[in-house]
Amino acid sequence: MSGRRSCVRARCATFDDPAIVRTSGQVVGDVRLGRMTSIGDMRETFWTLHGSGTWVLPNPWDIGSAKLLASAGFPALATTSSGLAASLGVHDQNVGLEQLARHVAALTGAVAVPVNVDAERCFAPTAAGIPQTIHLLADAGASGISIEDYDPATGVLDPLERAVERVAVAAEAAHRHSVVLTARAWLTGQPAAMLPYFAAVAGVAVLLMVFGWMLYRITMPVLIERMSS
Repeated sequence: MSGRRSCVRARCATFDDPAIVRTSGQVVGDVRLGRMTSIGDMRETFWTLHGSGTWVLPNPWDIGSAKLLASAGFPALATTSSGLAASLGVHDQNVGLEQLARHVAALTGAVAVPVNVDAERCFAPTAAGIPQTIHLLADAGASGISIEDYDPATGVLDPLERAVERVAVAAEAAHRHSVVLTARAWLTGQPAAMLPYFAAVAGVAVLLMVFGWMLYRITMPVLIERMSS
């Protein structure tokens, strides 16, 4: 993709932890651990991950959980709107854009893995405001950004034409920063209609747990016998 390695403007920022210093658009990481990584390389890594197969993208809600998950070996992290809101003592979709940008800057300054941002509706009632949100989050160090079609102001989903327009504008803005864009579509605005899907997922989870328990009961005696012989 052309322009993939372009970087946003440089600006120094120091956060509450004096050891975490980063230059927005240039390097990210924790200076105490010597892990300073180019944001261009970080975004390249995130692009590569999306072509490498299936992998897990966990959700930290603060610097501590981000460091813990990164140290566990996860190749990338993703912010969580509900997790961040809960950590601040507010309901989901009640965190402002400036608060989110500071949160993203703190996380990307603390870990040396790509960070995807749950940007909800991109904090823009119209498509014209989306590029500014993308720019602000990219400037905070995001390697990926998501946009969704649910409007909390009305409690309903965007009509298809409007959702497509918003995603197109977001994709163009994300491309300028070499940021991966994820377009998230809600199944329905009515939670009750989603229950069959949740029930199916729960059923699969129960089956997997039963299978794991049976496998444990079958293999454990064999392992114990081999270890004692």
